[in-house]
Amino acid sequence: MTTAHQAGWGYATSTGLAFTHEEIVDPHFEACAPHYRAALDSVGIGPGWRVLDAGCGGGAFLPWLAELVGPAGQVAAVDLAAENARLAAERARAHPARDRISVRCGSLLELPYADDEFDAVWCANATQYLDDAELAVALAELRRVTRPGGLVAVKDVDGTLSLVRPADPFLITDFFRASAAAPGYARQLLRGGDLYRWLRGAGLTEVRQHTQLMEFHAPLSPAELRFYAHACARFGEQAGRAGLPGDWAPFLDPDAPSNPLRAPDGYIREGNVVAVGTVPSPVPAPHPNHTRTTPERPAGEPKHMSHPENTARGTEATESERYRRGRAKLLEVTGERGAAAMAGLDDIAPDLARYVIEFAFGDVYARPGLTLAQRELATVAALSAQGDTAGQLTVHLNAALSLGLSPEELVETLIQLVPFAGFPRALNAVRVVREVIAERGLTVAPEVHADDRDRYQRGAEKLVEIDGKHGLDVVESLRDLAPDLGRYIVEFTFGDVYQRASLTPGRRQLVTVAALTALGDTAPQQRVHIGAALNVGLSPAQVVETLIQVVPYAGFPRVLNAIRVARDVFEERGTSAR
Repeated sequence: MTTAHQAGWGYATSTGLAFTHEEIVDPHFEACAPHYRAALDSVGIGPGWRVLDAGCGGGAFLPWLAELVGPAGQVAAVDLAAENARLAAERARAHPARDRISVRCGSLLELPYADDEFDAVWCANATQYLDDAELAVALAELRRVTRPGGLVAVKDVDGTLSLVRPADPFLITDFFRASAAAPGYARQLLRGGDLYRWLRGAGLTEVRQHTQLMEFHAPLSPAELRFYAHACARFGEQAGRAGLPGDWAPFLDPDAPSNPLRAPDGYIREGNVVAVGTVPSPVPAPHPNHTRTTPERPAGEPKHMSHPENTARGTEATESERYRRGRAKLLEVTGERGAAAMAGLDDIAPDLARYVIEFAFGDVYARPGLTLAQRELATVAALSAQGDTAGQLTVHLNAALSLGLSPEELVETLIQLVPFAGFPRALNAVRVVREVIAERGLTVAPEVHADDRDRYQRGAEKLVEIDGKHGLDVVESLRDLAPDLGRYIVEFTFGDVYQRASLTPGRRQLVTVAALTALGDTAPQQRVHIGAALNVGLSPAQVVETLIQVVPYAGFPRVLNAIRVARDVFEERGTSAR
């Protein structure tokens, strides 16, 4: 978990994560208690359940959870900060249900619990501290420890709903807009409204989401003032340090009688989102004596878009479930454009359409471990690296934009490919991006990178930062035969391309690994860049998921070769994807 960008927000525990210390968390919980209880009650936790509070903080939710599961249930809790875990355990020991509550210190990215251990997981106000790659890992972990049919519930703030008066009604909005221009905590506070998409991307089903507006009018209670006045003061300090517009000066002293929140018409609100998904049950293997059946096709549905009774061998009941899952995922990712592409195969290759739906979307896209946006980045990279894929690239560029990726991120993905796939393929893909952006009526604000430092020096620094020793080995191996080639690698790849800001380091490596896999015959380079992916924070499981995502677009042989390289890298580092 990256914490450096949170240093100025204050009220941190030993983790360095902002607003996690009991001095600020407890007043917030006290001020919002009725809303928080309503959020918890909406999940559907029942008596006798075993429930995990993931990211429990000081344990404020534990008594309520113990009440919901009753005498026959069990409550476990985990928090990254050791002092939070100690405080939660201390409070649990003072509760009548203490024998049914256990607390540990641990990370959401690697929960210290067995698979399928809980009936439900409750994660409140914790995902805001995870970047996109970490959030995907955390949700995969929440799903892992929850039994099939169990519930994963995530509650977090949606910063887009915050408002304070009397003040400029756009004060907080403008603060978040400016602060979230770069990756970091502010951007993560704006992600709440998309939690349902993240849960779906983690492979959860029956996902539901609702939003709570929590409003506080003057006179604010002592707990409300302790949290909101101090939080606004921190926002004001952040804005001042960053030189952001907005009149935060009246908020800087939380105790001043002139503070707007102490005014007769003082008012503040925030929005919280609760998203709940179900862990799907595994599809049972067919019984050896199972009779093949062809379920009835819904009226009016094209033959190839339902159950493929036009095939010679028929289909198992489990296959129809894959088809339904795949069609739902196809529509979620690509919309009607993807469905139309499949319909275009009905007269010549209906089975090919079925294979795309069942395998690419019912199997691969439905997997947890990467968000749908990450999967689309990998797909765009794989298609662009191979070249001559304009039709497919058009579908997936549209999907990427619909999933929240910006035009700038897509253009940057293609620039990232230049050192690995060459200018012609990047230029051809940029032409397709231009057409897609124009068709959707979007604009792009291209990044123009400028850096006065020596290109070789800055490239060498970035090479060591990203690739470490293996990257230097590649350059050194060229010194006796093609030293200029080594210099070009350092200056252009790392001095120019890797210095750009429009993609996070994690997304750059995801794109690179996907492209190298699609190109094939790149084992030495795969070794370097899979290691680099781990260096910048991707997990082994995310690396493997990236490789699997490439299968429908580049085939099994190239992915199997890349998996062999990944296994070697993981073994060398003493880690694994499990």
